[in-house]
Amino acid sequence: MPIHADANRDKAESGRHRQTMPTVIVLSVLAFLFCIRILSQFVQTMFDVSGLPAFERWQSGTVSYAILLSSQVVLIVLMIAAIAAVAKGRGAARLGVALCAVGSVYLAVMAGRAIAGYFELSNLAWLNHPLPTAFHIVIASFILVLGWHWAAPLASGQPWHRIPRKVAPVLDYPLIMLCAMGLFVWAVREGIGQGFAAYLAVALGASFVLAHELLLPYRRQWLPASETVAWDAVYLVVVQVLLPAVLSFVVVGGLVWGLAAIRIDPVGFWPHHWPLLAQVVAMMLMADLLRYWLHRMAHKVRWLWALHAVHHSPKVLYSLNVGRFHPGDKALQFLLDALPFALMGVSGNVLAAYFVFYAINGFFQHSNANVKLGPLNWIIAGPELHRWHHAKAYEHANCNFGNNLIIWDALFGTRFLPPREQVGELGIGNSNYPEDLVGQTLAPFVSSPDVDAPR
Repeated sequence: MPIHADANRDKAESGRHRQTMPTVIVLSVLAFLFCIRILSQFVQTMFDVSGLPAFERWQSGTVSYAILLSSQVVLIVLMIAAIAAVAKGRGAARLGVALCAVGSVYLAVMAGRAIAGYFELSNLAWLNHPLPTAFHIVIASFILVLGWHWAAPLASGQPWHRIPRKVAPVLDYPLIMLCAMGLFVWAVREGIGQGFAAYLAVALGASFVLAHELLLPYRRQWLPASETVAWDAVYLVVVQVLLPAVLSFVVVGGLVWGLAAIRIDPVGFWPHHWPLLAQVVAMMLMADLLRYWLHRMAHKVRWLWALHAVHHSPKVLYSLNVGRFHPGDKALQFLLDALPFALMGVSGNVLAAYFVFYAINGFFQHSNANVKLGPLNWIIAGPELHRWHHAKAYEHANCNFGNNLIIWDALFGTRFLPPREQVGELGIGNSNYPEDLVGQTLAPFVSSPDVDAPR
């Protein structure tokens, strides 16, 4: 009898862990973002760090900094206490319902503030500060997620608790993308550097993609192991951030010097006089066309596939493995989707806005989020389409090559989205393929990605 009791207790503990861990992760990410906000302004009180917005950009001036900092520290302490309570399975259902109400009102007010500020509907200073508005939305989201989790025992059958689960899959992608792009444009217009504005928009957008895939997953079995997350984080830093920075400095700098030496100026090939949105759309169409054919060849040409197979090696899809690319594969992509536009002197604002869309769509595209894009699946290369591209069955994987857009696949006959079907097993043929950065960097030169079914 005690053995059965222990087994039941372990089973209950495991079930509780599966229910609470996604919420703990989401709350921790939101709290971390808020900590970054506090530290950034605090650093600016002692040092003038050029990469960070100026001290006054972080607050609207409604209260003094001393009062603001004190309230922020108290709030962080409360956030940590709430995260610990969720991790231990503690909470109060009625308090959760109240937090849902408070968080909803708070979020609505901040959304109104953002709309008024973006469209310059008032000269009131409180409405014209994008950074405080963005981080108030982070706090409101924390309250909502916490309240949602605690209120579940009482509210799971209530319409206000049930309807968001039906609406979120349809609205989250366009809302997160529009809000991220809007935040970027608003921040740049208010004098915040384009680099910081772009990375802030991507960080917030990616955090909400993570929240969606953890709280409303497409498949619960696709929760990755901690070691996989660690390696994907390394890939993001090394291959997606450091490598492009080096390539930009060496390749772009060298080519600009070389073209100048032979008196060729590619700057005139770009419509610099077009509005920002038109230039971003033009860049997206052109870059995606080039990337489409590179991607399609990467699935046909053996040596290109040996590099590209690194990206297809994961057996689950979740947002962070958007960065898992072989450095050689990433370098080839750079030659097509960044280099031509840098040589043509495309403005920093256009490149940064493209980066925001590119990054957030990439996180969504590889996410385990339950989304239903409907008609957008004829325009955007989203997760519903991209899952089929990562199928282990090659007849399914050789489709949906679009990087951001699916229109070139639709035009050239490689779009694939069967109705009422779900993708099967993911990955590549070689079940012994390495999973670490060093092993996968060497893999194209020492082993085949295909064991049973070479392309």
